[in-house]
Amino acid sequence: MKRIINSTPAPYPDTSTPEIDAVVVFISILNRTRVIPDVKFLDKFPNTDGIIEIVDSEKIPIGKIEVQIKVLEKKNYKTPKYQCKKDFLAYCEQSILPVLLIVVDTENSIAYWHHIDNATLLLLSQKIKKQTISLLFDKKNIIHKNNGNYINDWIKIIEAYQYKLYDYDLLKNRSALLDWEIKEIRKHSNTAIGKVDPIYVEIHVFLDFYNNLLDYDFLTTKNFLYPNYWKIGFGIYQYLEQSTRFILYPISYSLNDALIKQFDSQELLYSQNAISYIGFNYENPIKFRPKQYAYELIEKNTSEVLKRQPLLVKDEFLANEYILAFIDKFNLILGLENKLQEYLLFEIEYSLYVFLPLWIEQTINILEYKDRKEHNIAYPLDFIYLHTYSNDIKKISDIVKVKINNGVKPTLNIKLFSEEFSIDIIVNLISYLKQIGVDKIRREYENQNAINKSSYYIWESWGEEKTIKNIKLFYSHFPRVYDLLIASYFPNLKKELQFYNEYDLVIIVVDFSKAEINYSPSIDYYYLKSDLQIENRILIYNSNEKNIPLRRENFRDLLDVGSRIQIEGIGYIMKSCSFTVLGSFNNITPIYDKTPMLTAINSLLKDNFKEYFEKKKKKNE
Repeated sequence: MKRIINSTPAPYPDTSTPEIDAVVVFISILNRTRVIPDVKFLDKFPNTDGIIEIVDSEKIPIGKIEVQIKVLEKKNYKTPKYQCKKDFLAYCEQSILPVLLIVVDTENSIAYWHHIDNATLLLLSQKIKKQTISLLFDKKNIIHKNNGNYINDWIKIIEAYQYKLYDYDLLKNRSALLDWEIKEIRKHSNTAIGKVDPIYVEIHVFLDFYNNLLDYDFLTTKNFLYPNYWKIGFGIYQYLEQSTRFILYPISYSLNDALIKQFDSQELLYSQNAISYIGFNYENPIKFRPKQYAYELIEKNTSEVLKRQPLLVKDEFLANEYILAFIDKFNLILGLENKLQEYLLFEIEYSLYVFLPLWIEQTINILEYKDRKEHNIAYPLDFIYLHTYSNDIKKISDIVKVKINNGVKPTLNIKLFSEEFSIDIIVNLISYLKQIGVDKIRREYENQNAINKSSYYIWESWGEEKTIKNIKLFYSHFPRVYDLLIASYFPNLKKELQFYNEYDLVIIVVDFSKAEINYSPSIDYYYLKSDLQIENRILIYNSNEKNIPLRRENFRDLLDVGSRIQIEGIGYIMKSCSFTVLGSFNNITPIYDKTPMLTAINSLLKDNFKEYFEKKKKKNE
């Protein structure tokens, strides 16, 4: 995958005394009523020095930021700057948390901060020639005891990043539910502090392994299921040789809590929502197979996360696809013309912030909400299309256009949501496109053909030529976007989950030759591996081409152990193959889907995780 910064993250460094001094000064000048530091400068972690967590005035967590803390040299006191290494910048690009570079003037007890975002990386990538590049700090981004302005700036950064996972409101609601449930279970727990029992050793072995997986390889899973929490603890209801009943509960960064608790009541066993009760009647996996069971739990946890909403990444092609799919569905209530090849970003923003709110106000009784102007009114967009005729929608849109021409503006705070699309993600994708200098979105795929019959197969509306063009376009982006998904959410698992893992050549054959009323076009996939270090690639063919290296009728000969095939002078071994039809539910290339790229990368991620967990569980039997 092509990266902005051509480097790998740094190895574990030695900790120097000046850097420890810088960390100590940094912590001393923080407003620690709002910023909770978990700076592990003695642990020698690579790339960053730890995590800080921002909380509100009531100590409720808002979000986390990674920090890299460095000493500001005396010669740079007047013009703060620091020489950044490429490996640190590469880490910032991969991190799923925002990263701040902080330089500390230890003599004057002040510090300066800079958010290493994509805009910074793009700017530095154009100038970097060696292994380091100088980064200037804005003096307005200052930290000292008498200035707390940086806290609001950091909150904005956190909120902008949280869309990478899910809607901010979704995370906030889950965090509030966890807080409430933890308070309830605390009423019925005995922390078991000071007690000695061999079972605690077994539980600690399990917790160490499980928490380590959540903190590193599956931080994305943890950030959704346990937003803004530190570790997972173990609540015992029953712990026997061949049975056990327990809960796993999160522990806040700001709470000095026990990792193991003994519960004296069963009242809450079946009432948990965010905290699950777990029971085994005929075995105790914590005692006899703790690592295997940790992977089983992580598999279940990650599967739950992936079911909630597809993971999105910052990519221009994917942003175009997602926003266009949203416009195609809701163009009538957005006041946008249907199926245009291009839309300007400012037009889309105007539709979201002005036209659509006015459209909704036109359909509700504003007097009912006159006292709620300071609060969000939740409004489901899907409801409109389920309960309103298209002609009526158009009539309302015409009224709204007249109102806009007369200078009317929205008066209510309306929180939009959709079952199919995340409005927050759309807003942030638009911001991302503007950040990289893009001012419009455009259609990349070929459009459907007009069909003059009431019943037809989906593949008929594109036909052979357009379908194959779209498949070739799709795969020209797919490996890059999928690997970016892995780098964004599961960077430590890149080797196991990346697209070109078990193979380095994919051959795809699309066959329309037998397409008819009762027979859909087919698509075949062949995955091959060479002994040579060669460039990874995908070759796509129409079945009517003459020089196709693989065809379905002779593939069985290639599956024999040790059999090889020559393609363009290079020897390959067949690793696997699959055959399906275009437009089917389980099609590997969902080219007829509303969001084919988004659907495909998340589908492949689920498939690869299934294989990954099977291997891990078998290894830890």
